[in-house]
Amino acid sequence: MAAPTWKDALVAAGLTAGMADMLIDLGYADRDVFVSALVSEQATEKFIKFVLVEKHLAGESITTDTWEFHPVAGKLRALWRATKPKPASGAVPGQELAQPAEQVQPVSGITAPQALLPLAVAPTCPKPTTADREKMRRDLEKAYPGIVVSGATLPAMGFLQTVHAQCNSKCWEWIGWKRILSEDASVEVRARKGSQCLDLATALTTAAGLIMDEWDQELGASALRVQRLLETRAFAYTMVGAGHLAAWTTYIQKFVHFYAKRSSDGFRPPSVLEAEEADRTAMGEVFALCFAGHALEDALSHVAVDRDILRHLLCERPKGPKVEKGKFRESGEDKEPLKRRKSTPMLKDQKDQKHKSCHSFRLTGKCKFGDTCKFQHEAAAE
Repeated sequence: MAAPTWKDALVAAGLTAGMADMLIDLGYADRDVFVSALVSEQATEKFIKFVLVEKHLAGESITTDTWEFHPVAGKLRALWRATKPKPASGAVPGQELAQPAEQVQPVSGITAPQALLPLAVAPTCPKPTTADREKMRRDLEKAYPGIVVSGATLPAMGFLQTVHAQCNSKCWEWIGWKRILSEDASVEVRARKGSQCLDLATALTTAAGLIMDEWDQELGASALRVQRLLETRAFAYTMVGAGHLAAWTTYIQKFVHFYAKRSSDGFRPPSVLEAEEADRTAMGEVFALCFAGHALEDALSHVAVDRDILRHLLCERPKGPKVEKGKFRESGEDKEPLKRRKSTPMLKDQKDQKHKSCHSFRLTGKCKFGDTCKFQHEAAAE
């Protein structure tokens, strides 16, 4: 008896002979091609939608809203589950191997305990280590002569790993200024945290790198500090290959220029919190262009140079009205000064001054202290 053919297997799965011939004409001529093409459940769903909606495998009445629950779709899913390769013995249940004949090799840089985790594939993008950061720093200084990355601008490991994850996944997100730490700033933060008693959960998450260090004091309003902070961020993105350093430098120069610009009379420069909000708005525009498919350096140049958005975000602010000492403003009018409180009874040394004459009363005939004056009121000399 002849062995069943691939067409016989399709018919046995519930498809008609015409449907089987159409699938074979589309290129799925045997079982191996079918299995190799549909390597996952997502690929199978796309294949079913393609043959039912676009190729009209079961008629032209099937639409994009009805193909998922069509009987032919169920038969194709059952056929895929029957023909897909079974997991190898000893594999974790529920996990599929795309290539059962090959063993997944551990990624370089993953330690033995990590390779024994219940995962079929080791992480393909490990976090950069201190050795990787040092190599990135040397490559940066070699690619841009004249640039020196010191401890004040070298990105801390937690911040660098966050930027590295953003660039690899293309999930751009603005990072707050308190989370942009250099190596020197990170050492200061950890030194202050060293005297604090951490609970077990916080200690474990910090040791695993799940919590990024954050500046635990107020942000200084110094223009130099803001410049160092922006340079640290620029070096971090450039070290992981996101954008050209020249575009970041142009952005930083324009930002510091408008932030530290001398204000006119009646105006004040933006505060450090207003500057941080301006940076968040500007980088939001940059990342929006990146999501649209533009390169990061082109987006930086467009926002900082072509649109000149920082000029408007960091414009000088009008000063508030000054309140004079001893006066309070309410509804645009000045209140009267507070009344002078009654003096305490005169002490013995004050009573001794009664034999002396009041200088103001003697010259003008008036005294602002009245009867409470400690000097004697004599008539003005004629």
